[in-house]
Amino acid sequence: MQGHIITCDFEQGAHGEQHGRERPRLRIVQLLNSLAVGGAERMALNLALAQRDFGHEPLLYCIEAEGDLALEARANGIRVTCFNKSPGRSVRAVAQIAYSLIRDGADVLHTHNPSAHYYGAPAAWLARIPVVNTRHSPVSSRGAEYRERYFRWLLSLTDEIVFVSRHAQQQIEPQWAGRHAATRVIPNGVPVVRFRCQRTRSGSNQPFVFGAIGRLVPVKCYDLLIDAFRLVQERAPDSELHIVGDGPLLDDLRRHVIRAGVQGRVRIEPARPDVDEVLRSFDAFVVSSSSEGLPMVVLEAMAAGLPIVSTRVGGIAEAVEEGSFGWFCAPGNYEGLADAMLASRRCSDLIERGQIAARVAAAKYDAGCVAGRYLELFAGLTRTKQAKAVRAKNSGGSES
Repeated sequence: MQGHIITCDFEQGAHGEQHGRERPRLRIVQLLNSLAVGGAERMALNLALAQRDFGHEPLLYCIEAEGDLALEARANGIRVTCFNKSPGRSVRAVAQIAYSLIRDGADVLHTHNPSAHYYGAPAAWLARIPVVNTRHSPVSSRGAEYRERYFRWLLSLTDEIVFVSRHAQQQIEPQWAGRHAATRVIPNGVPVVRFRCQRTRSGSNQPFVFGAIGRLVPVKCYDLLIDAFRLVQERAPDSELHIVGDGPLLDDLRRHVIRAGVQGRVRIEPARPDVDEVLRSFDAFVVSSSSEGLPMVVLEAMAAGLPIVSTRVGGIAEAVEEGSFGWFCAPGNYEGLADAMLASRRCSDLIERGQIAARVAAAKYDAGCVAGRYLELFAGLTRTKQAKAVRAKNSGGSES
């Protein structure tokens, strides 16, 4: 519950000035399926760290399993609770989450994506606290569409829904069959300072490295990226492609590299925790996906001063400025992707364009600024909930 400690956090005004605002300390619980390495999971940890730095108390709940990011959370003093739910639906899991919310004195519950919200929304209702859901993408990390009819049933229990991009909002809202819900757009955020670096080209004797980071799953279309790189390598032989990530398609992609005849120029490497160091080894960042939300790694690449080559999917075009530091093509078109990669490769002022990307990331997508927008939302919802409770007590009734 809200304590008596008053913290002072800051918001940046339109002209860069900072405005202090006192606010009660909040105990904020985020609920996810797990803390396995992924975009939504990394965003949740970024938010928790920023909330802690603002003087609030963040907690992370995992429905099914902890995952690698749980270790990082605990190392930074963030408490992690796991319910170890077995496969299939579980009413017991809802009761466990509700009990934990009450026990931990949570002020607000923040769920990520529909699969966590199916359990979080009824649990928050039982605990009588506000619940906010963030929709990271119209599809799951495996590329399957979420079952919107289930999510639609929970709208009446949901205080606000946040989309990470306008594209996600436009794709998802029409599927709710006219049911009303309070919504807004708040983009993902990254710790910009961690990724900031000074870029220089080493010289003409060094290969130009196109890089990609992500799960090796069908929706990322890395087979298409390999085909595109084959065309790039034919016209720019001093190019390399580095794909960094783990996943079920590893062996298939290695075979695809051999079939494409580019095994001497393509490297597929395991995922690494030091993403900032990986990005420093790239000259341009490439996204070949068939569907995305607003990928964390794209924002991290921008913060690292990298130009972006991407398929035109999800909210990427909302963050990446085409004609400035971004080159786009239609999804599923490896020839178009190759042309976009070559256009970036031949750009004479690529480092300067990357610097523009870094400035955009710092101005719009820093984790602290994004966390501040969520805190404004949470504070408003808790005030509303408290006011309803006071009115209900004074009238001798109850308000939901």
